[in-house]
Amino acid sequence: MTAITASEQNLVEDAWRGKYPYQVRVAWDELHRLTSSRFPRIETNETLSRSEFEEIAKALREEGDRLILPEWGSRAAAYADDTITEPDNAQITAARKELKTALDSEPPESIPVDYNTVEQIARERAFREAIRDAYDERCAVCGTRRETPDGRPEVEASHIRPKSEDGPDDLRNGIALCKLHHWAFDNGWFTITDDYRISVTDSSSRDGYTEFASLDGKRIELPDDHRMRPAVKYLNWNT
Repeated sequence: MTAITASEQNLVEDAWRGKYPYQVRVAWDELHRLTSSRFPRIETNETLSRSEFEEIAKALREEGDRLILPEWGSRAAAYADDTITEPDNAQITAARKELKTALDSEPPESIPVDYNTVEQIARERAFREAIRDAYDERCAVCGTRRETPDGRPEVEASHIRPKSEDGPDDLRNGIALCKLHHWAFDNGWFTITDDYRISVTDSSSRDGYTEFASLDGKRIELPDDHRMRPAVKYLNWNT
């Protein structure tokens, strides 16, 4: 895997203790760290194969320590020395029950979040699992359902109003998207109207426009449980 985003475009000069020609986008709530003695050796400018990258990602998830995030997206997270324990299944199950119970109330504008707690990590995991299940692990845009050879779903739980913009972990602020359409949604290729139709951005001069333009006006796939359908207040925030 080769990262293709130039660091000069999006990273502060001293991000991650140095200047690097490339970066890989990582969700803050999935950020782990391994000590140098446990991390696989990678030569400068080395391009990793898919299998090599997956081995490193697996090592980070299974052996790495999750960083404490003092503040959402803060530079301090890169320098943090503290780590926290992963939630167990009972905590994730309890968090998922709380998310389902919240569906009986009005969708909140935002929910204050403490990223230093095991409870919040359990809530984030429960959010991802509940959104994937609600959409039958299919992309709401294209309906595609993919799995890795070991059975992990490809579809991702996307926040409609991003967490970086105070979007809550309310299930009505979530939608299941494949990696392509998650990227396209987050980067403004399309929005979703309050009647659940796709509205594609008119950027015909950009590569990829023809592919996305064919989706314009299409109604997205929705959960069978009406309570889990995207809330209009979050859809409107994104338009």
